[in-house]
Amino acid sequence: MTSQSDSAKNTAKSGSRSNRAKAAALKYSPGEDTAPVIIASGYGATAEKIIDIAEQNGIPVYRDDSTASLLCMLDVGRNIPVELYEVVAAIYTQILKASKEILEGGQNEGRKQNT
Repeated sequence: MTSQSDSAKNTAKSGSRSNRAKAAALKYSPGEDTAPVIIASGYGATAEKIIDIAEQNGIPVYRDDSTASLLCMLDVGRNIPVELYEVVAAIYTQILKASKEILEGGQNEGRKQNT
């Protein structure tokens, strides 16, 4: 993942009752984008590929069936609609909080080892 201040990416993923995975990847660069942009979405094998690429590149994967369903209905390359701002903002908030906790945990571990 690139720096949070410059850009944020995440992937919403879910497995439906029929076990068919869905995934959508978002990008947001505050200086460039007016809202998060769908950069990939799909079902089944395509969804699994999106998730694999995200995980291999250290991009957080947020798992939520409803969110993945909504995002997969949108066109790739388009900004998310205003109606989804609150949902996506909540996802980004959780990702930022988790990232901060991970970074602080790593810093605390380094301090313990150096003392």
